[in-house]
Amino acid sequence: TNVDRETSWLKGQLVFDDEALGDIIAEMNRYSTRKIILADSRLAEHRLSGNFKPGDVHGFARMLRAGGVAVLKELPSGEIEIASVN
Repeated sequence: TNVDRETSWLKGQLVFDDEALGDIIAEMNRYSTRKIILADSRLAEHRLSGNFKPGDVHGFARMLRAGGVAVLKELPSGEIEIASVN
């Protein structure tokens, strides 16, 4: 276990290194009342790396859109649904 990575949330960041998007979303959702919903199971295994602010699911989702990974849909409930661009 990488202690720096595992405790990065204490420093105001979440660090991911070549991890599955489904796992990253689960971790991001732990720190926010506003949730991301993975609408396309094909995206769950997409690998990503990066540093993200805990609780900033909107910023994270916008990064997925800007990177061409996913399309976003903001639901009336406030949740953000992401789906494959294809």
